[in-house]
Parts: sequence; C-alpha cells; structure tokens
Amino acid sequence: MGESQVFVERDWFAVDPDGRRTTVRIRIGAPTQTPGRNDWVAQTAIEGGLWPSVDIHGMDSWQALEMAMFHAWNQIDTMESRGWRFYWEEAEEQQDHPTATALDLLPKPLRSETGPIAPGKLYMDREFHPCLCIDTSKFHVWGVSLVDGSMPRACDLRDGSVRALSAAEAYLIRTAGPRAAGVHVDVPVDKRWWESGK
Repeated sequence: MGESQVFVERDWFAVDPDGRRTTVRIRIGAPTQTPGRNDWVAQTAIEGGLWPSVDIHGMDSWQALEMAMFHAWNQIDTMESRGWRFYWEEAEEQQDHPTATALDLLPKPLRSETGPIAPGKLYMDREFHPCLCIDTSKFHVWGVSLVDGSMPRACDLRDGSVRALSAAEAYLIRTAGPRAAGVHVDVPVDKRWWESGK
C-alpha cells in the first residue's frame, strides 16, 4: 500500500512465537468507489511481510472502512492465537502480558441497537451460531446458520443465550466466536465450532 493511499495506521511492537522481535504496521487505505459499480473498497495490510494487502468491499465508504477494520482485527486475532504478542511500545515487552490486543483495533462502541428478533434480522442461537431469522412465533425463532447453512435453527426466545445481533456482531462471531463481539459466555469445548476451522 502506497503512502498516498494510507488513511489510518497503527504501529505496534511484536514478538513472534519464536521470540523474534519486530515492528508491525497495521494500515487501512482511504475508501474509494469501485469504477463502474456501486460498491466501495478499502485496502487493509499488516506490513512487514506478515499479511498482504487485501481489498475489502462495502456498500458505501463507511461500511468499507468499518469492514476493513474488522478484517485487520481478524488477522491480528489469528496471529495472537498462533502465539504472537503485541505491545504499544517496545519498552513494555518486559511486562507479564501483552499490552495491546486485537480488540484495540475495533471501533467502540461496537454494538448498535438491533431491535427485536424478526424475519430478515440476525440472531445468535443457543449453540452460538450467528443466524439469519426466517420466521418467529410468540416464543420461538428459526432461521439459517451463517456458519454452516444448517436449518432450521429453532430456538426458544425465553432461552437466555438467544440474542439479537447487529451485522458487525454477526460478522465477528462468524469469524472468531462470541468473544470477538464482546459476548462473554462459558461455551463447552465441544460446541466451540469457531475452533474447528469451519
């Protein structure tokens, strides 16, 4: 990504799983409209030979930038799961735990008002799948999983684990599980589908 294309960037000090130290530069390019199309694109890159520049699309410049930030978050989260440690400054490396995490890349607040679960809306079912709602009744909802396409994902709305999702939350949960969207739940190991490579 060229210097003239950079819209926002962040530099972190990083230690890889083998103990090698480096500076990681996370960059997102200014959104531009795709020629001849109605969508917009923003590039995201983690420089230093770590992740190549990737085009992230959105329906407008705002969504393209938002999705590019989510993509950067996902890449850093993946690196963390592989043993990378990140710090705001090199001097902080001596601390017992990283001082910077993937969640520091997300806009805050993440969650917007979602309203009630209804056909066409998104929800998380009791097995922590983000789902597209197809129909509801007084106490039940059913839909299609965004993880594996399974249906019907029928749930009792009185179950405390069923909740409405924003599009951003559904994307994050689909990418890396409920924790990524700030949903703090105790998930049994055999139900952590996001750890199975789906």
